[in-house]
Amino acid sequence: MNCCSGGKTKTQGNKVEQLIQQLLRHIRIAHLICLLLPIIALVLGEMNVFPVGLLIGKSSAQHEFMLQTGVILGTLVLVPLALKLFSLNTKSTLYRYTLDGAVRTYRTWSIVRLAILTFCALGGLAAYFLTLHTNGALCAAISYVVLLGCAPSKHKIETYLENSKNDVA
Repeated sequence: MNCCSGGKTKTQGNKVEQLIQQLLRHIRIAHLICLLLPIIALVLGEMNVFPVGLLIGKSSAQHEFMLQTGVILGTLVLVPLALKLFSLNTKSTLYRYTLDGAVRTYRTWSIVRLAILTFCALGGLAAYFLTLHTNGALCAAISYVVLLGCAPSKHKIETYLENSKNDVA
């Protein structure tokens, strides 16, 4: 039985509700971890636990430029890529799976999206603390704002599953 097939019995409804709750719990934990990592990195950087300003100076201007360019291009590519990969891999393949498979796929791609955005935010913070240029902080802020927008909710998951059912019908 596909996850997108017709009517549900009461037991199937309970199973769906239970799967959604479990999925939501897993994604919320991953989202919380991904939100806390950049905050912890920021606090540690401000407390000078990380080497701050290591690439400042004329001798490392080329390294500084390459790092800033890499972070900017990484943010430009990875942030839209994370959002698009999630959309493509969940919406286009959901109807091929059973309900368990669809939930597993949704969880996997949610975590991949969160990991990519967290990587971008941490990379931006690293560039900021190494060069003390605001480009890195701006890239980290962009990634973090998008990461905040990826907050999981029961409504989003239910709407997603319902829209997938409608797309197949």
